[in-house]
Amino acid sequence: PPPSVTPAAGKGSGVGPPPPPPPPPLSGPGQTKGGGTASPMQDTGNKISKSWDVIQKYQFITKCMNGEGRGESRKKASSSRKKLVKCKSSPEKELLKEDEASGSKERKELVRSQSMLSVKDELEGKSTYMRQVMEDRKIFGEMIEDLIPQIEEFESDDFEDLQLFVQEVEKRLSLLVDERMVLKGFAAWPDKRMEVLREANGRMQDLKQLKAAMDPFGSKWIKRSSLADELQAVEDKFASLQTTVEWYARSEEELKKNFAKHRVPFDFRILLELKEVAVSLAKYSMQRVLGEIRPAGMEGKQACHRMQMLLQHSIKFAFRCHQFAGGFDEEASALFGRLHDEFTAMMQSES
Repeated sequence: PPPSVTPAAGKGSGVGPPPPPPPPPLSGPGQTKGGGTASPMQDTGNKISKSWDVIQKYQFITKCMNGEGRGESRKKASSSRKKLVKCKSSPEKELLKEDEASGSKERKELVRSQSMLSVKDELEGKSTYMRQVMEDRKIFGEMIEDLIPQIEEFESDDFEDLQLFVQEVEKRLSLLVDERMVLKGFAAWPDKRMEVLREANGRMQDLKQLKAAMDPFGSKWIKRSSLADELQAVEDKFASLQTTVEWYARSEEELKKNFAKHRVPFDFRILLELKEVAVSLAKYSMQRVLGEIRPAGMEGKQACHRMQMLLQHSIKFAFRCHQFAGGFDEEASALFGRLHDEFTAMMQSES
């Protein structure tokens, strides 16, 4: 039954707002809010697999790239080493060390004085604060006691159920003057399980938002005016995606154990969806570059050189996505083949 809660006394005077509606009824694993069976995450239909043809073409293109500008890269490396030597012999290092040492002492003194002031302020306001905490324990006690079994017994394989449940609990707890201090007065409060429910909800929301932000045709994507800027934006998106997915790959076993221990649902298949998103980014990048290619003879040497650089850049990025996702689908493999053909044609026309 929904908890019967006495309206909270206002923090100043009068009667405070009534508590929010009760959390949704508990649903069993695999059941939707309407009582039906929840369907598993829909398959995108893309068959991603490692393409040896893509790998061979990339190796061939890499050899061509390395054959050009090898002496230039050596010059850049030597000049960077010279700059590094100059930086090491800078005479201002000792002065910087002295400034850092004096600055750290000043910061320590500032932190110490601030902490003393905060302790003083806390002691001066403790009596009023503790009265509010004790008052909330009385007013919202019945509500909290009713939440305890609901939090302990909640189980569902549907993320939407978890999201709604956590939101409803959060609405109620937000009525408390200090959640942590008020709940300390209830020994049976399932603090750890509530923490894991919040964690699972937060992580899944973050991953879904990340996936939505990777769609070049979605509302969250900001298109750049120039092709070079757009390609760089695609690479930046991929970098953030790769960092996140690789962290989850390292932490997956530990997270699974923690969620299973507290019977909290979390569908790790979303990581496979994010890998498919990387293939979509590669396809978008390749399509944009191929759309810029003009027939031979229509542009001068400078424009051809720019196009060659764009092709190289797109090929390298597409191959990074291929390795990260574990392969390409048919469309991505075909686009990569077109990039390869355009690049080799340019190389042959130059020779």
